[in-house]
Amino acid sequence: MRQRQRQTGIGLFGGLIIAMMAGFYVLCIVKVVPVYSEYESIKHILTTISDEHKPNVTTIGEMRRRLANLFNSNQIKAIKVKDVQFYRKGGKMYIDGRYEGRVNIIANMDLALRFDDLLFVAGQPNIK
Repeated sequence: MRQRQRQTGIGLFGGLIIAMMAGFYVLCIVKVVPVYSEYESIKHILTTISDEHKPNVTTIGEMRRRLANLFNSNQIKAIKVKDVQFYRKGGKMYIDGRYEGRVNIIANMDLALRFDDLLFVAGQPNIK
C-alpha cells in the first residue's frame, strides 16, 4: 500500500523574506524613476541647446542664458547652470553636462547614478 505524501508550500518565514526583497526592489524603483526622468529632461535640454548653436553667431553667454531659462522652466534641480561647462577645443564648441546623482534609499544607504553621456558638440547633429 502506498503512503500519501504531504505537500507543503512556502512557509511564513520564507514568505516574509520574499515580500521584504520585493518591497526593497519596489522602493528602489520608486526612488530612481524621478532621477531618470530628470536626466531625460536634462539630456533633451542640452540637445536642444546644442542643435540651436550657430557657429560664429551664438556666444557662450547667450547659450548660458538659454540654458538657465530652460532649466528654470523645466524645474531642473539635479544640476545647476554653472555646473554645465561650455568650452572650445579644436575649432568646435563643446557642451559638457555630465553629472552624478545620489538617491537616499534607506537611512545611510545611498545609490549613486553617474550620467556620462551628456557631452555634446554644439552645432552638429547628435545621433540618438
